[in-house]
Amino acid sequence: MMMSEEIELKFIVYPDMAATPPRKLTAWQTDYSYSEHLEGRLLSNTYYETADNTLRQFGMGLRVRGENGQHEMTLKTAGTVIGGLHQHPEYNVPLVN
Repeated sequence: MMMSEEIELKFIVYPDMAATPPRKLTAWQTDYSYSEHLEGRLLSNTYYETADNTLRQFGMGLRVRGENGQHEMTLKTAGTVIGGLHQHPEYNVPLVN
């Protein structure tokens, strides 16, 4: 099992502006020679919860993520939120198919 610290910045995007971020990111990538293009990947995410919402009550989340046929289970634990910045420890376990 591996523990890591996830840091993510979440934004609110209103429906009439939803096309703007992808357009800006595409323009940004072409403006800078150091940007890389990554090939597409097949991703899947399945989230789990108990019938009585025990995980949520403790500020936790359980996910299985698949990427190109490989799967990993992640337990996200409660952390801190300041504005749109979320930071929390998470535990990852590779799953054998």
